[in-house]
Amino acid sequence: MSGIDGGEGMRLQRTIGLLLVLFLVGVSVGVLSAEVTALRVRLAADVVNLDPAQLHTAADRLIAQQVVEGLVQLDWTQEAPFPVKPRIAESYEVSEDGREITFRLNRGIQFHGGYGELTAEDVVFSLSRHMDPTVGSQESSNFNDVEDIQLVDSYTVKVVLKTPSAITFLSLLAWQGSGMIVAKDAVEELGDSFQRHPIGTGPYYFSEWRPGVEVVLKKFEEYWGAPSWGFGSPAYDEIHALIIREDTLALDALETGEVDVVGLVEKPSMTRAQGIPGIKLVSSLGGSWHHIVFFNHTKAPMNNLKVRQALAHALDLGKIADRLGPMQNMYPSPFNQVCFGSTDEYWEYDYSPDRARELLAEAGYADGLEINFIYPKVYMYEDVVLEVANAWTQIGVDVNLSVIEYGVYKKTILEYDHDICLWSMTRFAPFLYAQSYITGSPQNYFGYSNAAMDELVALAAREGNQEKALDLWKRVQKAITKEVVGIYPAEQVAWAAISDAVDGVIVIPFSTLVDLAGAHPAQ
Repeated sequence: MSGIDGGEGMRLQRTIGLLLVLFLVGVSVGVLSAEVTALRVRLAADVVNLDPAQLHTAADRLIAQQVVEGLVQLDWTQEAPFPVKPRIAESYEVSEDGREITFRLNRGIQFHGGYGELTAEDVVFSLSRHMDPTVGSQESSNFNDVEDIQLVDSYTVKVVLKTPSAITFLSLLAWQGSGMIVAKDAVEELGDSFQRHPIGTGPYYFSEWRPGVEVVLKKFEEYWGAPSWGFGSPAYDEIHALIIREDTLALDALETGEVDVVGLVEKPSMTRAQGIPGIKLVSSLGGSWHHIVFFNHTKAPMNNLKVRQALAHALDLGKIADRLGPMQNMYPSPFNQVCFGSTDEYWEYDYSPDRARELLAEAGYADGLEINFIYPKVYMYEDVVLEVANAWTQIGVDVNLSVIEYGVYKKTILEYDHDICLWSMTRFAPFLYAQSYITGSPQNYFGYSNAAMDELVALAAREGNQEKALDLWKRVQKAITKEVVGIYPAEQVAWAAISDAVDGVIVIPFSTLVDLAGAHPAQ
């Protein structure tokens, strides 16, 4: 009786799964018209909501990035931390007191769908709707310091802030939804359907969404070209974003030429991708997916500085990052590598199990310590948790691991019944990270409270001078690190596997996210 060994069986399963995906999608080269050029990109999940005020997932962001442009945008092509660069705005000017930002818009930018020219009215509308409680914007907290948004003339908008926080606000606007400009008339006309049919000014317009299968974008013939970014007219007639949840299937599709761009998620994917001929591996210029060990400062033993220092000295962060794989970097800083002002220069807890045991003894735990460590089983969480927990057992710590369902995890960690939890975050503005260290903040998963820290963060967020702000944010990181408020085992760098037939794809430091505005066939 003939049979199939394990390797052949797995290959057969992958082949059947891949054929099913491609059958459902129906966008292979043979199906597309010879006159139509299409770029095929992997979506790791289905979209949820494409309204810039309601972006939920990396899939939402990937699609929105191609359709809706920002007033300003982080320049992903520069070394981290990324500078804020005008996009829809031709320029911006900050007042001497740091409380006003005046944006002058590029003229002649057209919206998709015949909604006409983008003007200051659309900008005021797009920014103001984040502040409207009836909209329920995911970005609303980014506008807490906004006092007024003023229409100066048809191509000029002024934002007035309550404090001298222009540098902070610009960095908030530059990341995705907060600064994306939509057509006022389209939002008002389409109502709730705008969530599934966004109208922007990007190089590609939204054409079709087939749930569980694909999203289709088409070339916007009237695209203005974003001359300061050098994009020009879109190079492809269509973009097909194929929903392929597993890296394995996505890489099989890349190998057979059915997909051109695959953002990588899973740890083994780099090794698999390296074995595929005719592709290149491209990384973001800096890591952003920041793995953070949150100590619960509301109770013993984690409110003991010596215990936290001991746990820090027990970790060989360089080797942990190496074992986690090539998608991970060592960067022991409270802010990730791409944030303005980020630095890892203050981490002084070198790997020393002996020093860790001494500190535990000084803290009153010479005979060992028992702690409860909770985490959700998603992304790289479990790999990171197991690395950290294993290191701690080597210094006599008994680590009890508990997996919490992802949907209730945030609520669970804010109840502060555990000792330690892991949460991984991507933030592109230092204030967004600093919220985790502010007394009473809903993002404060540490339960940490320090009036001096609150004051220092407030000073940094409101500083209008860039050099002074840089110094203040470094002081924030130094203070956090000195108290070992948390530990930062690694940060993930975004990688994409891209066909050699395609150039110009920008890999954004956010899992699976890419910018396709400049994508073009390789010469």
